[in-house]
Amino acid sequence: DEAAQAFAAASRSHLQTDDVPVRPLAEMVRAAGLRDVAWLVLDVEGAEYQALSTMDFAGIPAQYLAVEGNSSFVRGLLQLHGILEFRAPPVSEGAGLPLMAPLD
Repeated sequence: DEAAQAFAAASRSHLQTDDVPVRPLAEMVRAAGLRDVAWLVLDVEGAEYQALSTMDFAGIPAQYLAVEGNSSFVRGLLQLHGILEFRAPPVSEGAGLPLMAPLD
């Protein structure tokens, strides 16, 4: 995109782009044979909302999430699934990731 091109030019770097396969989160979790997720850490360079939109939170419960790029859209999506942000423990704060958990 234009911002990446501008950054590469300003830093006198070469911008390399690669096509990578993508799959819905729920599909990957099911393919791994999981029925639930204890801890999901997600950092997909600005595509967190799109990635989380592919997760089946009702069918595959997640105990904890740490999500980079915690926008209001991401928080809204998670709240629709009964997941709210709470104070992160030190290990999560050090990583700069907010910790999320489902409501009891």
